[in-house]
Amino acid sequence: MNEQKLKTELLTCLDALLQPGNLLKGSLYKVKKRCGMRYCKVCNSGGAHEVYQFTFTDKAGIKTSTTITNENLPIVEKAWQSYKLFRKNLKRYKNLSEKINDTIRLYEKRHLIDARGMKKTKKSARN
Repeated sequence: MNEQKLKTELLTCLDALLQPGNLLKGSLYKVKKRCGMRYCKVCNSGGAHEVYQFTFTDKAGIKTSTTITNENLPIVEKAWQSYKLFRKNLKRYKNLSEKINDTIRLYEKRHLIDARGMKKTKKSARN
């Protein structure tokens, strides 16, 4: 990968990392649940309602699950997708950083002058 392409890709990736929007770490999935309402036709006929669950680990390390309302589903889904994209860009950034470090080490090897082979010069007299 040439230097200009590497630089452009790194800046694009860094820009995406610095503007992630709202992030939501966890798992979003659809489950069937009984609502518990006494006169619910669906539950009383042996069925269940399809709802979205979001599972996450809180700051104390406890795994928690919560039901997402239809009203909040687009917000949660967008923040969850943003988190997945953020993680993908972070991984890409790390890979690009490794490539840049490899390129820098290569340039250093190519352009480093060995001082042992240089001629000695006379020290200049101090004024």
